[in-house]
Parts: sequence; structure tokens; C-alpha cells
Amino acid sequence: MSLIVTANIDDELEITNNSNIFKPYSYSNRLLNTLKIPANSQIALQSAKINKTGEIVVSKSNSVFGHYFGRPLTDGGSNSASTTSVPFVGYAGDEAELEGGRKITTNVVGFANQIQKGIAQRTYHPSLITATSANLTVEPSYSTNLWDGYDWAFTQQTANTSKTQDFNIVDVSEGETGRFAVSNNDKTVTGNSANGFQVRADNFPISQNEGEVIFDWSAANTSTTKAPFFCGLSRINTRKESGIVMPGAFNPSRGENGGQPFRNSGGQAFCDICIMRVGTNLRVFQSGVNSGGAGGGNNELVMNEIIYYGTHNANFSTIYNLQTNAAGDNYEKVKFKLNNEEISISLIDGDGTEVLLVDYTTIQAAGGEKNEVTNPTTCAKWAMYPHFGAKGNTKAITIDKVQHYTSYPDLETNTDPTRYDWWQWSEANESQTQWARFMEARPFNDKNSATLLAPKKVNASGGMDGYENQLITKQLGSKVEEIFLFRLTGRCNTSELFGFKGKPISPTASGGTNVLVNISSITTPSLSSNVSLFIRLNNFTQSSVNARMGTQSKIVAHLPRFDVSGNDTGGLYFEPSEKTYIDLNNPNDLYLNSFDIDYCYENEQLCKALVGKTITVFHIREKPK
Repeated sequence: MSLIVTANIDDELEITNNSNIFKPYSYSNRLLNTLKIPANSQIALQSAKINKTGEIVVSKSNSVFGHYFGRPLTDGGSNSASTTSVPFVGYAGDEAELEGGRKITTNVVGFANQIQKGIAQRTYHPSLITATSANLTVEPSYSTNLWDGYDWAFTQQTANTSKTQDFNIVDVSEGETGRFAVSNNDKTVTGNSANGFQVRADNFPISQNEGEVIFDWSAANTSTTKAPFFCGLSRINTRKESGIVMPGAFNPSRGENGGQPFRNSGGQAFCDICIMRVGTNLRVFQSGVNSGGAGGGNNELVMNEIIYYGTHNANFSTIYNLQTNAAGDNYEKVKFKLNNEEISISLIDGDGTEVLLVDYTTIQAAGGEKNEVTNPTTCAKWAMYPHFGAKGNTKAITIDKVQHYTSYPDLETNTDPTRYDWWQWSEANESQTQWARFMEARPFNDKNSATLLAPKKVNASGGMDGYENQLITKQLGSKVEEIFLFRLTGRCNTSELFGFKGKPISPTASGGTNVLVNISSITTPSLSSNVSLFIRLNNFTQSSVNARMGTQSKIVAHLPRFDVSGNDTGGLYFEPSEKTYIDLNNPNDLYLNSFDIDYCYENEQLCKALVGKTITVFHIREKPK
């Protein structure tokens, strides 16, 4: 029949014409005379000439990375069993903006902004969190005026603030059956029933920069034989179908006496670490796994006891009797202190004198072994809040102090804690808690393993000593040895886009400090496009099916990533070796006076990476008999 030649502009050099009908990716050609197309005709792409810029087209398929903060991963992650963190996998861009297959076309500066958005959404350590985002920057880097990659800078914050009143007390008792009153400037909780209460103070987690949480439990401890209470720290857990606020991996029936000691104050309780009165005695528990325990899986969370008393503890040679609270001791308070990964617990008497109950450094140096010291905290425990309870009417516990990072958001007023708390994000995206289960089952956290891991502490500047930020841009681990890392990082694919060609883990750049980590590209990032394009003829009567979107479509042709010369950016020319004709579905003659053409992605979103002059040639013929 005939060829139809269309173009968006007249002049090949006219690259700035972006009027609504002359865009290189969306334009319309009006005919001076009406075009008659015979009945039962077909249309196919004859050829296409476009100019695709070196701009970056960002989508969920090409921008996957992992942000890791902790003890540095080495040799592809082979040392992961002796680390306390995991890579947080996300996208180089705002995740909401990339939903539904949407793509963002941008330049090197814009892509730096996209990377920063994406990493901020996968930054969870409290020292890196601000009230609105994360304390990091991503900037393009230049050498002799030539762009050669990106510079990342992560700055830890060190300032602490002490909250001493007006706490947001939340009922976390089993089945929300706790009965209590809050008084004394919202810092004292008093039970109003025999079953008692179990609550959490949902404002701020304890700071890793030697933050402290102090409870006064003197009004909960009595001289009777049964006066159970507990004080501790816990991640924010959701209420499960059982009515218990706990991690999904927690098995309440495992532990001492089938977990009975943890059910005495407002029903079943879960803490990441706590002191507890059981019978007449003071006991200490920390969350972990027990691969040698009966009745459960190796990666189920349980509350393992810490044997704080014995020859390894100069302060407590035997288990301490809280019923008598021996004369001369008269302990009334407990202090939890967090020094990066190390938790220490001290008792405080009525005169304010502190006595160390348990930690890692002091107790291990005195001969303490596994289950006699506190384990290092993991990234699942980066945000631990005050959690406490007591059984009995009129029993009361007061929070004296919660020391937190000054810039950290207040959970009471923040509407989206999943933005900055990895555990809450994992629970909100239920399948993601599997990575915490792998990580929390490491040998140092297993009661049945003799493996000890010395906790990292803060450095002289208040930063996390021995921690680094790392970018994971390719798959780590192996299917056999590090199956957890292998699966978690399997989609990471930004090594060339970020400028780390051949390096799955970014190397640390120079110029860092105790609180600053720098990362720089080591190769010039690739600006090649890795997406295919489609041509859409909007005002004709043909019909295609876009199964990706589940809709009818006006797409008539597909342009692969590479043109006939093997190029994927710049001036590109496409000419199918064999034309694919599509019926116009016109039983009668068709009369047209315009061609409305779009270049789009597979999700029908316009490809705004095209510039300059676009020429599209179609061939129309009558359908063969």
C-alpha cells in the first residue's frame, strides 16, 4: 500500500523543542489532506530513528542494592557468621515512586538524589537517623571537570537526650487484659488488678552511645514469697493472633518450666533482655536461640537465662534473693546501659550506689563463659524500648530515665516507624522477618553453642567502633556456605551503575573519622540504557494486549535495547529484519488526518530519555487474502 513517514520536528539540531505535540517521545503529525486507508488493512513498523540520551532510566529492575552498616563484610561475605547485621536491600530511588513498574529518567545529579532517597529508606541504625530522614549525602564526583562517579558520606550522630517524664505507656499485656493507672507525670505505672500489668514506653529506644534506661521497681518488690515483676528492653513487636505481643519466631512454650516464668505479669511476655523476679530470686534473661533445646526449631527465638552469679562475678557469688533483699543491699532500681553492641545491667541501692550485675567485658575477663555474659546486640535489637510489668494490685514500677539519640523520632508522634526501624519494617513486610531469623540464629546468639563474640563498643568520639557503611551491588555468598546472604542479595545489580564494576562490596574511601564513613566510586558508572522501548500509535483502530499491565494497548512495535549497529545510547536506528503486521480491524474504509505516536516502556509510561529528532516510518498494506 504505502509508507507513512512521521517526525516530531523539522530540524535535526532542534533539540530544545518540547512543546506538547512535538516531544521526541510523544508527538502528533497532522495531515493537510485526509488519508484513506482501505478496509481490512494492516500496519507494521518499517523503521525508527531516535536519539536516546546517556541519562539513567531507573526502575525496580535495574537499581537494586544493599546498604550494610556493621562489622565490615569481607571476601564476599564469608565472615557473616561473626557479624551482627545484615544488608538492607532496596532500590536507588523512592520505593513508592517506582511502584507499578514506573521508571524515572534522570541525569547524573538527579540519580545521586535518587540514590540518596533509596539509601535513606534502607538506613536503620539509630545513630544515622534524623527526625525526617537519614544523615547521609550522595554527590556526583568530578576529576578535571569530568564526571567519574559518586561520593557517599555517612555521618553518625552522637548527642543524647534524657527523657524523664510524659512517657507514652502502651498496654502490651496478653490479650490487652492489663489493668493499670499511669501517674507521676506519666512515668509510674500501678497495677489495678490481681493479674497485674505489662506495658511498653513507646517514645524512644535506648541510645547506642552509652544510653541508659533506669527503672525503679521498689514498689513492685515485696517480702512475700510471690511478687513477680520484670524490667527490660524490647524491640517493637506487633500483637499476634494469639494475643501475645512478640516476634513471630518466638516460641512461648520453650524455656524454663515451659516458659511459665514469663507469664506472671500481664500474661505472656517477650523481652530482648530483662531482669525478672521468679519466686524469691532475681533472674536475668536475653533473647536468642537454643539449637539444643527440645520441642522447637533451631532458629526459634527463646528467652535464654544468663547465669550472672558464680565465681565469675565478684558481686554475686550466688543467686540473689529479692524477697529478703539483704540488709546493706536494699536494691531498688536497675540500670540498663547500651554501649554499641554491649548491654550491661547494674543494680542501684537506696543510696544511689551502683553494682554491676552482668555485662560482657567485666564478667568475661573474670572467667565468664557462654550464657554467663550478655550477647552482642544485633540489628534486630537496634531499637529497644523500655518494657516492664508486675503482678498484683497496687504493684508499681517507675521509669526514671530513658537516654536516647536527640535527633531520633518520637514513636508517639511519628506516623511511619517502618521508615527508620528495621524490625518494624520487617514485621510490616512479613516475609522479611526471615532475614532476622537467619541472623539471630548465628552461633554467638545460640545457647547451645560455646561460641562467644566480643561486642563492639563506641569509640572516643561516640561513633560505633569498628563499624562501616558498605554498599552491596552484586550477589554475595554461595549457595552452600552463606545461603542466607546468597538469597538476601540475589537481586543486587548496581555494581556498574554505582561505579563498583567487579566489586560486590564497596571499598571504604579515605578521609573518614570516628563518626564519618566515606565511600567513592572506583570506576566511572555506566550510563548505558538497559531497557527496551515500544511504539504506540494512539489514534488508530488496532488492538494489542499488554499482559504486563493486564490491559488492551495501542502498541504496534518493540524496539530492543540495541539498534542495528549494536548501540544503546546516542543516535539509534532500528529496522526490523521481518515486519510484524497488525490488523487495523477496519471492515470499512478508514479516514484519518493525524498520526499520534508515543515511545513508551513496557508499562506504557512515556520514555523521557529521548531528545532531538525522532523519525518513525510505518508500512500500511491490505490484509493478504
